[in-house]
Amino acid sequence: MPSVERLAPSYNVHPVFDEPPSDTVLWRYMDLSRFLALLERRALYMSAVSRFSDPFEGTMTHALRAQVEARGKNHAREWASWRIATYVNCWNQDIEESVALWSMYSTSHGGVAIRSSVGAIKSALDPNGGSRGNELYIGRVRYVDFDTVTMPEDNTLWPVVHKRLPYRFEQEIRVVMWARTLVWYAQGEAESAGREWPDVLRKLVPPGFDVAIEPNALVQAVVVAPDAPDWLLELVRALAARYGLAASVERSRLDAPPALLDG
Repeated sequence: MPSVERLAPSYNVHPVFDEPPSDTVLWRYMDLSRFLALLERRALYMSAVSRFSDPFEGTMTHALRAQVEARGKNHAREWASWRIATYVNCWNQDIEESVALWSMYSTSHGGVAIRSSVGAIKSALDPNGGSRGNELYIGRVRYVDFDTVTMPEDNTLWPVVHKRLPYRFEQEIRVVMWARTLVWYAQGEAESAGREWPDVLRKLVPPGFDVAIEPNALVQAVVVAPDAPDWLLELVRALAARYGLAASVERSRLDAPPALLDG
């Protein structure tokens, strides 16, 4: 079985993905352990879309499912299997911080957000990546009504760039990778064992893996969560210095005092 613990995929443009301009400002909110992992492992963690808490992640709309099933049971099984090998790293597109996303991703001990951009993500990727055949894409999420909308049937990646309307506040930009090497390996194993490759694939896929990046190319600023204690701000600054991160470490702008009049 090939190693999927750490990969260096090639960046690609793909017609399914609506890629924003390179200077588009992006945010990623995380707890302190995830920030430390990014610095220590020099990697972005990609999560299997099939393991997200929202059961609709990477799934078809009702209309698309009917189209796929009309082409036969085997065709439908293969469509479902592509979802298993799809991995995502999520970002928020916004000029400023988001109160809602701080609430979702900060813990009682605080958290951090890193500010980056579409161009910075692409610059941070390993320039020698792609040797293992995996492909990485960047694109906007489309928020739709799954009961009424129809997705194209020409590519199995369409579901990963669609989410339900209640999530539209996230303004999400996704870094997506389809783990081609896992599919190839599953197909080879299935052929030699006389089995169906989707069944083999389901037993191979990990919950996630690292994509190698250069932190100084990726991180343009680090922001500490609102109401974070002074010790957390100092700890994050110390971690940034220890790992040679050049980006500034700032308090959240939500902590700025209002202009109140006395009396």
